[in-house]
Amino acid sequence: MRIFVTVFALLASCTVERPDLPGFSEIPIEAPAAAYEACASERQDSVRCVLDGDTFGLSSCTDQNAERIRLLGIDAPEIAHEGVAADCYGDIAAETLNDLIGNEDVFLTFGDECEDVYGRTLAWVWYFPEDEDEPILVNEWMLRHGHARQYEGNSDSLLYLERLENAERSAMEGQLGLWEVCGG
Repeated sequence: MRIFVTVFALLASCTVERPDLPGFSEIPIEAPAAAYEACASERQDSVRCVLDGDTFGLSSCTDQNAERIRLLGIDAPEIAHEGVAADCYGDIAAETLNDLIGNEDVFLTFGDECEDVYGRTLAWVWYFPEDEDEPILVNEWMLRHGHARQYEGNSDSLLYLERLENAERSAMEGQLGLWEVCGG
């Protein structure tokens, strides 16, 4: 994983062209603007369980006090819980996120707010598949493939807002995932 951190640091410090790989947008990874202040330091951690299409646990799936990570800027359909039926595409979104990052090491970077109203840590989640040259921004990937929508409460100051908007537009136009199955 030392290689991942080194590669990520290099990518974050400059603009690079992305190769034509599935899951990547044409927008380069960019360094945050000088005025941007993250609420926490970036870090690496291991995904222990995926709870739904936009949330996962780090140390435990059952401990209510364990840290839970919420993907910044996206909103996946809800899975069934507390007697309420799942939203259209909720189970598929959760399964997809689990297939992508379940039991994997991820790299977390942060926006200007670190916690949502439910006490979950808000993060940009980067995954570095062994067979790829660059990390995947999971938040963007979920939108690009139609497994989530943009979070309606997004702020204009959200660091990767343009990438999220482009990813969602691409999924909508291509009628991918929930845009095909649920009509949006």
